[in-house]
Amino acid sequence: MIGGRRCVTGVVLAAALLLTSCTDDESPPVKQSPSMSVPPVTPAVTATKPAQLTGQPTAESAVEFAKYFLAVYNYAYSTYDTAPLVAISRPECKYCTSVVENVRKLEQGGTRVEGTEVEYVDSALTSKTITTGTYLVVVTNQHAGRAVSEDGTSKPYTGAKGAQLGVALDWDGGAWFVRGAQIQDKGVPWGG
Repeated sequence: MIGGRRCVTGVVLAAALLLTSCTDDESPPVKQSPSMSVPPVTPAVTATKPAQLTGQPTAESAVEFAKYFLAVYNYAYSTYDTAPLVAISRPECKYCTSVVENVRKLEQGGTRVEGTEVEYVDSALTSKTITTGTYLVVVTNQHAGRAVSEDGTSKPYTGAKGAQLGVALDWDGGAWFVRGAQIQDKGVPWGG
């Protein structure tokens, strides 16, 4: 577990983990050549929420739900299917809303995402109660990848390791929901 108690105030995970602020690097798009082809991502999650995330709220189920949230995030970007994300999000989750909007823009623009999967590394609860207002700091790695437009140009993303996200969860009706999230530390580039 990571150390320290941080109070998470966020309601935006700010899609900085994926495509919305992929990198501070302003490198120009690169025309894709056939040899640069990367196979499309196979979604690692289905639209069905695992049964172990229902029942009674526990620290363990909060962590498992945070992992599921990251999987649904990856799924949305790799399939353009945002329904599972919407289903686990509170209306006030600005981050969730921004992800849905970004995925729709990518789909409408004919842009596909290759790589860039966010993976769970570790987490720590920052709140004493395990119900509404449960906060976690989640450590993630994001793999390198790129966004490829219809014309074949691509925008690379170098990836990052050790990013810290504050995730606000609510327990309601026997299930967890994402109320909001915020990046607390962007981590370091894979090569750094």
